[in-house]
Amino acid sequence: MIRFQQTGKALGSEVTLTLIVGDEQTADKFFEELWKQINDFEDRFSRFKTKSELTKFNNTAGEDTKISPEFRELLDATSNYMHLTGGLFSPFVLPAL
Repeated sequence: MIRFQQTGKALGSEVTLTLIVGDEQTADKFFEELWKQINDFEDRFSRFKTKSELTKFNNTAGEDTKISPEFRELLDATSNYMHLTGGLFSPFVLPAL
């Protein structure tokens, strides 16, 4: 098994992906799919993307807003983690930013 790494930008940060696989061709396939999934997620849910669902949601704060089932699932999961960590993790800090 061989270790492969790629670094790129995502969600306002530098991200390093590490894979341990048998060959470079396999690594390249996995990296391509991982970056695609990361970029798709970012396009939909990043506060750094002006057309993302999250940005649109934040821009309508206090109003009834229709959201996708995937965004609802993401909000529910993050709310659950906030409660599990006693507030140490909280994605609901936009007003503080």
